[in-house]
Amino acid sequence: MTNNPKVEFIVALDIGTTKVLCLVADYDDNGELRIVGVGQESCAGLNKGVISEIDATVSSVRKAKDQARAMTNCKFTSVTTGIAGNHIQSYNGNAAISILNDEVTQEDKEQVITSASDISIPADQEILHRIPQYYTIDGQMGIKEPLGMAGKRLEANVHIITCSSTAKKNLTKCIENSFLDVDEFVLQPVASSYSVLTPEEKSLGVCLVDIGGGTTDIAIFTDGVIKHTAVIPLAGQNVTNDIRIGLCTSLEASEEIKEKYGSLISDPSDDEVIIPCLLYTSDAADEGLGV
Repeated sequence: MTNNPKVEFIVALDIGTTKVLCLVADYDDNGELRIVGVGQESCAGLNKGVISEIDATVSSVRKAKDQARAMTNCKFTSVTTGIAGNHIQSYNGNAAISILNDEVTQEDKEQVITSASDISIPADQEILHRIPQYYTIDGQMGIKEPLGMAGKRLEANVHIITCSSTAKKNLTKCIENSFLDVDEFVLQPVASSYSVLTPEEKSLGVCLVDIGGGTTDIAIFTDGVIKHTAVIPLAGQNVTNDIRIGLCTSLEASEEIKEKYGSLISDPSDDEVIIPCLLYTSDAADEGLGV
C-alpha cells in the first residue's frame, strides 16, 4: 500500500458517476481503524457507473489521490477499488466433493468453492467474487467454517458475482494512468455491507440499498450470508433530471431543490412546502411552487 515500511496504510478508491473519493486509513495504538486522509473530486467521466471518458476520469482520480496524499504525507502506490455498473451479475452455485483424508483441509475448501463456481457465464464476463454461503458435511447443513471437521462428503453453496471484462479493463486503465496499481476490486454493495451492517441484521435478513449518482447498489442477506447482489442503472441523477425537465430549470438548480426539499419520508406538511422562485425558472409561477 505504501513505500514506507514503518507505516501500514490501507488505501481505498471509489470511482463513482458523480465523484471520485480516495480514503487513506491506518490503525491507531488500540488497533482501531481510522481515516487519516481524504481526497474528493467531481467526476464527469462515467455513465451509470461505467467508464465513458478515460481522460476525464484519470484527471479526477489524480486530483483525489493528490488530496489524500497531501493530508497523510504518504506516497502510496496501490489501492483497493470499488466496481459497479449494470454489467454486474450474480448467481448462486453449489457443488460437492469427497473429503480426501476424512478431515476437511484448506485444499478441500478451495476445491469445492472452485467447483461450485464452475457455472456458465457470458463470454464477455469474468468472475469477480466467490463468496461462500455455507457448507454441508455428510448431510449436516449450515456449517460456516468446515476446516478441520471430520467427514466423507463436503458440499458448498457459493454466491458468485461476475463483471464485464471490458468494464474492468477500462477501470484498471484509468487507475494505472493515474500512476497507481490495483490491489483488489470489490463490488461496491459488498464493501458497503462491511461498513454499515451488523451480524445481527445479516442474520435476521436485510436488504442494503445504496443510492448513488448513477447507480443503485443492492445486497440482500439472510441467515447471516449474502444471497443476492445487483446494480441498477437508476439513481440520484435521474431524480435531478426529472426535476430539471418538470420545472424547466438548470441541473444546478434541480440538484439544489432535490437536496433541500426532497425526502423519502412522507409528512403531512409536504403539501405546504414552498420552493422559492429564485431556485428555478418557470413561467407558471411568480413567487414559488407548492409541492
